[in-house]
Amino acid sequence: KYDQTDTSKLQMETPWDFDTIYSMNEAWSNIHIVKGFFFPFLFANTNKAFVAQYKQKWADVKDSVWADIKTDLNAFAAETEEGLNIARKLDAEKYGITYKTVSEDIADAENWFSSRLTWLNTQITALSE
Repeated sequence: KYDQTDTSKLQMETPWDFDTIYSMNEAWSNIHIVKGFFFPFLFANTNKAFVAQYKQKWADVKDSVWADIKTDLNAFAAETEEGLNIARKLDAEKYGITYKTVSEDIADAENWFSSRLTWLNTQITALSE
């Protein structure tokens, strides 16, 4: 909140967490389940205004999220792939560690995000108002 009035709005992070939940499947991120965050209380509240707004916000952005992710992943690859692949190769030679290529990592990320978005859509659509 920017102020302490009764009418000021609560501010939160993005309601669909893509970082702390990365590579985990079919689970809500901690912001949805840990009591230190507001989400568990807001979802459980008998006033379903938050749930309705949450679902509406998801409906507004869900179709653009995948395009934005792909754009960011492709930009990352274009800017870093050559250098990272060289660094990984040198690191592998020195330390005997096996790495995937940046392209392989991006393909893994795309697969995970695609599955995650499908899961989120199912879960958010099923929230009761």
